[in-house]
Amino acid sequence: MTIKAKKLIGGILGVVLAVAISLCPIPEFLSEVLTRNSFIALGCLVGAVVWMLLDVLPDYLATTAMCVAWVVTGAVPLSTAFITFSGSTWWLLFGALCIGVAASQSGLLKRMALQMMNIFPANFRGQSIAMVVSGIVISPLIPSTAAKSAIVAPLARNISESMGYEPCSKPANGMFMSFYTGYVSAGMGFLSASFISYSLVGLMPEGQEIGWFDWFLYSLPWLVVAILLMTIAIQIMYRPKNDQPVSKESIISQLKEMGPMTGKEKITLAVMLVCLILWMLEKTLGISSAMVAVAGGLVLIGAGVFGRQEFRSKIAWDSMIFIGTFLCISDVFAALGINDAVKILLGDSLAPLIQNPWILIPSLCLLTFVIRFVVVSWTASAVLITTILLPLCSVYGVHPWIVAFTCYCSTNTWNVIYQNTPYIAALVATDNKLGTHNQLLPFSVVYMITSTIGCMACIPLWMLLGLC
Repeated sequence: MTIKAKKLIGGILGVVLAVAISLCPIPEFLSEVLTRNSFIALGCLVGAVVWMLLDVLPDYLATTAMCVAWVVTGAVPLSTAFITFSGSTWWLLFGALCIGVAASQSGLLKRMALQMMNIFPANFRGQSIAMVVSGIVISPLIPSTAAKSAIVAPLARNISESMGYEPCSKPANGMFMSFYTGYVSAGMGFLSASFISYSLVGLMPEGQEIGWFDWFLYSLPWLVVAILLMTIAIQIMYRPKNDQPVSKESIISQLKEMGPMTGKEKITLAVMLVCLILWMLEKTLGISSAMVAVAGGLVLIGAGVFGRQEFRSKIAWDSMIFIGTFLCISDVFAALGINDAVKILLGDSLAPLIQNPWILIPSLCLLTFVIRFVVVSWTASAVLITTILLPLCSVYGVHPWIVAFTCYCSTNTWNVIYQNTPYIAALVATDNKLGTHNQLLPFSVVYMITSTIGCMACIPLWMLLGLC
């Protein structure tokens, strides 16, 4: 069957399911909370998900079509269907992506990574730990995982080659996983390290908002336990027997080639630090983190760190549209009584699971691991699960951030190659010289185990703080 035929079948299937669900009779016991519009909205959502799963349309087009269908059918007002675009989350994401583009275009990200690597010993243990530590330090400053993968992954390859490791050897695999652990996985411990974090924060109900410091504090046990275990696993699995120091000539030569910090780098660094401080003090100062991010982006553009061409081509507008049209699901569910229906349908049966965090957390991890085989998007996986459980969280006294964070951490798998965009970007950026997918696959299992342990390690703190 050709790709065109598959898309045609998938397109028809999505429409048929959307219409069928829209016309479903309303169960008597749900008639007080659901209306015909509720079923139309659910039908459009299912149709969009089918289109995404079967690759009929790119995710951002499928979700845009869903919102348009809501409005055209009269199921959802335009102001609700596109409410995310007028909210703080979307604009926070916009500013954060501008900062990520500036860090990439100015060369600051590369310089910071090289400087950190130059501090540590030039052997496998030293440079692999340098990758992890530098990622932890740099990640909260740069909210673009794609930029970090595209720029730092080639540096990991250069370091591997300068240390004499053969392409796709065990030590080369270890350098890849060290980079990935520091610059991708560790970023989950910081709100400002990825646009997905901002997307999940946008789901939080009024009165349960999450700021930068909240995210860092609540996720700290995961960051310490999970990343430490991953770092130890890298040493056990990939460290060569004869781990002798070599020359740092490659690192030093790259730094010399870059020369002293340019004006653009200095401006970018200053803006990132100011934004980070204001994000951390958002609740104290009362300054919106979204406006801080937008102001930072405007300063960087106005100062000429990047121009109109980069503004058009480097900012992930497809991701912006996808998030803007997908995050509105939580508002639509609340407006159409779907949240109330979830409470009625699942409340009693899921009560034992949700009320006991020692059961809830590993169950969420396992559920997300399974869903990721079908739902490719990190954001979609975490948002869907969080949105469904959101009404139950309020009933049983569980902060929805716990669900969102646990699902988010559990999305970062690469059991099949299509699951993970930053992972794919890093493989491409290194030309598969640090490892093939089959070689790196075992560490996905390591990640799943260590991340789950890290999430479990958070439970005592979450209970102490009254989050569960």
